[in-house]
Order: sequence, then structure tokens, then C-alpha cells
Amino acid sequence: MRCRVYHDGCHYIAIAPGKRPYANWKPRPKKDHEKAFRELYRGTKMGYRQETENGVEYVPGMTGNEQKQYILETLQDTFGDAVDDWQEFVNQEFERERNNYCARAKRFRRKAFFNDWNYFVTFTYDDVKATEETFKQRLRRSLSNLHSRRDWTYMGCFERAEDTGRLHFHGLFHVPPGEMVGEIEERESYSTKQHKMQISCVNTWFEKRFGRNDFCPFTNDDIKRGTTLEYILKYIEKSGERIVYSRGIPSDEVANIAVEQCAAEYYNFVKKWILFDDWKTVDPAPRGVVEGEEAVEWLICFTGYEYENLSRYSP
Repeated sequence: MRCRVYHDGCHYIAIAPGKRPYANWKPRPKKDHEKAFRELYRGTKMGYRQETENGVEYVPGMTGNEQKQYILETLQDTFGDAVDDWQEFVNQEFERERNNYCARAKRFRRKAFFNDWNYFVTFTYDDVKATEETFKQRLRRSLSNLHSRRDWTYMGCFERAEDTGRLHFHGLFHVPPGEMVGEIEERESYSTKQHKMQISCVNTWFEKRFGRNDFCPFTNDDIKRGTTLEYILKYIEKSGERIVYSRGIPSDEVANIAVEQCAAEYYNFVKKWILFDDWKTVDPAPRGVVEGEEAVEWLICFTGYEYENLSRYSP
């Protein structure tokens, strides 16, 4: 049977094909006060650095009731009676933002679990080499070129250090064998956060162009057992930063699944199957053996669902 297969961090999960009630859904045009809410939400959530008499200081973004109250008062003063109940509108928009974050985090986790990675990379902004805006633009352009020319894949986000506010980029990288640029050198330096000496793997190519960086060797087991994903997602939730993906990173795949490949069945909104870890090495039922009405009866028996058009789901 044709199923969509993804990895939830512990097992491969197969989902039977079904209806997509929102497949043709199109968003309606945003009103002015809705656009203003989005800009205020992102602007107040992100921190910034400012120059003072004592030097450069980091001002953290707003959170919780402080942020909600500020947005509420700003919208009321700007748009007046455009909305009957501003409090209800702000609460609904905050709930929508929370749901959007959960969907982004779910997609991020599935992509991380489903693909192979070999480096956890950190790039640190150097104000001697560029401004923050040019640092973002040049880094994203360089990574995009490496994806196109050397088949690198990456996913991560920009974030600011909690104490200094210095801009960083944390990401998961897969560098194919023989496609690394520059040289990886081990260097010992003092960590102000951990208050001890540590060894960093510095890439000389990126060091020359962007400054301090760390290419830490990484495996998929580190993702499943460690806290790397939650570390990245924490900053996405806190600052509202967008996730940076290279093109073509799948979160699942469509495959022919046989009964022999299924370890257990369970129901979570829809019927799902837990697959054995070696499901890719087990030959599925050959396609084309079951056809016509027999295929329809077999599919309904196997999934428990009736579909409007079952011909394209026949094994």
C-alpha cells in the first residue's frame, strides 16, 4: 500500500492516504490591523543592541502579558474602532501565532529526524568584518551557493546570545564526503559561558569571511538522544526568527508498505503504523498484483477507510 512515511524521533511511522480537506484552501487578504499586529508581534519579540554611555547593551524582547498589553494599546490608538473587541482579537492572534510556531517546530523536528547530518555548526557575528544585516545576507548567500555547487544541506536559525545579544547562527549541516571547503582545525579557547577551556573545530574558509565558527562533528544519534533540536527551537520561539532551510530537505517520503514491515498499529487522529527500523530492506508487496475491485476491497480492509478515488492508491 502506498503510504507517507516519516520519523518521529523514535520510530518510522506510516500514514495511509486520505482526503485533504484543506488542499485547495487559499488565505484571504490581510487587513491593515492584522498586518500591523504581525509587525508588532515580531518587532516586540526580537531583542536588539543599543549604544549607551557604558558601551553596547542588549535589550531583550517583550514576552507574555507585557508584550500583549503593549500590542493591544498600540492597535487601539492606531486603528480605533476597526475591531469591536480588541482584547478578543489580540488573544486570537496570539493563539494563532502559538499554533503557527507548533507547526513550524513539528516540521523542523521531522526534517531533522528524517535526514542525515554530520555537523552541528555555529557562526558568530564579527562586527569588524560586517554589519549584522550584511552578515545575514552574505552567510545565507554563501550557504545557498554551497548547496547548489557542492550539494550541502542545512537547516537552522539566527539567534542572539542571552547575555551579550551577539548574533549567532546555529544549524544542522550535511556535508558530502570530499565537498568540504577550507580546512577543519582544532583550537583551544576559553568559554565565557561554561567558564572553562574548550576545543572548537574551526573552518578556515568561513573564518576568513565571517569570523568565529565551530563545525562540531554530529550524528543522527546525537539528535535523538541530545537536546540540540530543543536548543534551536527555544530561540525560534523566544525571538520569532524564521528557520533557514536549504532546498529539497524532505520531511517524509511516499513508499509501498507491506504488512511484514509493520510492527504495530495505533490511532492518533488517523490510523498509523509503526514500522520496523529495517523497513527499507524488506521487500514490499509487488505492485500490480492486486488490481481493480480486489484492490479496492483490499485497501478498505487494510485501512478501515473508504475513499472517493481509490485507483491511484492500488499497490
